[in-house]
Amino acid sequence: MGVEKPTAFPAETYWKDGVVSWPTKIGDVVAAEIGFDEIHKFKEAIRAKYRIFVRDADKNGLFIGYLMAEAWEQHKRSVTLEKVCRTIIEYAKSVDASGEAEVIEVVATLPASSN
Repeated sequence: MGVEKPTAFPAETYWKDGVVSWPTKIGDVVAAEIGFDEIHKFKEAIRAKYRIFVRDADKNGLFIGYLMAEAWEQHKRSVTLEKVCRTIIEYAKSVDASGEAEVIEVVATLPASSN
């Protein structure tokens, strides 16, 4: 296994068993797929709704979670992010010690605003 002649920042997203590499960073790919204007609009809405006014919020896991949940709720989705998630789940199922992977349904809900 492994990658022959790896490229640090490939021209396009690189997929291989157990490996994925983005041209810059995953956030850029996700924003391009959802739409930069849409992402900006969602970020502003999340900041206002949850009063998140910290520096570098784009690196904050909670903020990113709210952002992706909002995009999902608005039917704006990243094909790449969905593929990464499916790939991780498929891998986890393949290494399940019992041989029977449990299917877990995940439902994204946002807490009510405390205005």
